Amino acid sequence: MNKTLKKVLIFILALIAVVLVIFLIELLVPRQSGGPDLTSPAVSDSPSPTPSESASPSPSLSPSPSPSEDGAVTTEETADGTKYNVTIPEASASYSITADSALFTHSRENGSDLFKSNKDESEYLRIDFVKGAKAAALAPSIMDSYINYTNFEQSGQNYIDGTQISGETVTADDGKTQVTAWLVDTDKGVLTVAISLSLSDKASQTPQLDKLLSSLTINE
Repeated sequence: MNKTLKKVLIFILALIAVVLVIFLIELLVPRQSGGPDLTSPAVSDSPSPTPSESASPSPSLSPSPSPSEDGAVTTEETADGTKYNVTIPEASASYSITADSALFTHSRENGSDLFKSNKDESEYLRIDFVKGAKAAALAPSIMDSYINYTNFEQSGQNYIDGTQISGETVTADDGKTQVTAWLVDTDKGVLTVAISLSLSDKASQTPQLDKLLSSLTINE
């Protein structure tokens, strides 16, 4: 074997040895991952969207109640019963009245205050305001809104029972129920105070209604 061929063989053997060493190094030493792990799901760098403020609306706030044109009512408890303080903006006036809740129930509709007996619906006290009216002119027709009467009497100015408040007074009945109304003039209209009772129970209902009337005060 000549020297040239011997050098070639040595080179080839050396090359094979180097390749084997590199292969063993790659096989035995763990590969450091510098690139992305293709087996794991990709994580997006973009931030997740934040929920819109309108997604969960804040609770709406209801406006505070305010007195209507018909007026406003406040109550307070007293030794004699519940005292109702009523303002009438259109009349520039106010009034108060005290009712025993065991005898009468208060309700309000279209500016009218009604104190109805808990035992007999024909027994009640009702207070209304008629804007721009005059008592003397209103008196002849006022009973049409209370009762389908067969008897009618207009007796002029009289004090409301148990008070120093006077008004044009009218009384009417249909043979079963009697209604008496006092029409009190104010600067801007007429305050009507009407009581109704059953004629068959007049003796027992009159004292209850008189006590209710006697607590009435009017301020202008």
